[in-house]
Order: sequence, then C-alpha cells, then structure tokens
Amino acid sequence: LARQQVSTSPWADRCQFQELAAAGVGAASLIDTGPFSAILISGVMAYLNDEDVETCLRGVREVVAATSVVYLREPVARAERLTLTDHWSDDLEATYSACYRLPHEYRATLERVFTGEGFRFTLDTQIDAMLENRSETTQHFFVLERVEA
Repeated sequence: LARQQVSTSPWADRCQFQELAAAGVGAASLIDTGPFSAILISGVMAYLNDEDVETCLRGVREVVAATSVVYLREPVARAERLTLTDHWSDDLEATYSACYRLPHEYRATLERVFTGEGFRFTLDTQIDAMLENRSETTQHFFVLERVEA
C-alpha cells in the first residue's frame, strides 16, 4: 500500500521500501545502510519477544547518524506485564499474540542499548488520553537524541 501511495507522489524517486524481520534490522541487511538522522518505531515491539526487541534496537543503533533522533511509540501495560498468546480480538476478527511491557522495561532496554552510545532521553511519557481505548494498556512515547560532540 505504501509503495502504491508513494508511486504517484513528487518524491517517489527518493523512496525505497524493504521488508524484513524486526530482528534483522542492521547495516548488513538494509538496502540503504544510512546513516539515518531519524528512526521511528511505532507499535512493533509489542509483537516481539524480549530478545528480538533488543536485537532490533541494536540494529537501529548501527545505522543512526552522529546527530540523530530515535522515536519509539508502543502500547504498554498499565499495572503489570501482560502477555497474550493466541488471544481472540473482536476488533481484528482474528487471534494475535502480544507482549505489553511496562514503561520501565522499555526504558531499561533503551538505556542498555543507546545511552552508552551518546544518546540521552528527551521524552519518556504517556501519550494523550484520546488514544486510550483499552483498560489494561496505554500508549507510551520515548525519544532519544544523539548530538555530535
């Protein structure tokens, strides 16, 4: 759908699309190896196990520029980690599996992967209440910035 929508835009010749597993992100596997000044990860990590979350983020770290921003927006558990396996969703009309981590779990992983690489948190917050549609989960937003020394 993205390819189709971009194909008629004025910037179509500057766009590339690539599909790969989240744990496969990294300089060795990307068509364009960067470096990239901005990375946006939105609603993906909840569908990965803990090991793949960290592997994906380490791959992202490989391709960011000396001055860059990493944005992460994920649904998170409100009270305790919530793991769903083959859970039926009326909204999706299908089963799905997900892991809704707590914000501090994401923060600990992000710190492990990024803070020793010159990144600092500039935002770690719950997103606007208008996105609230589940009693067990909420949306959380993290922003890490790296400024060249």
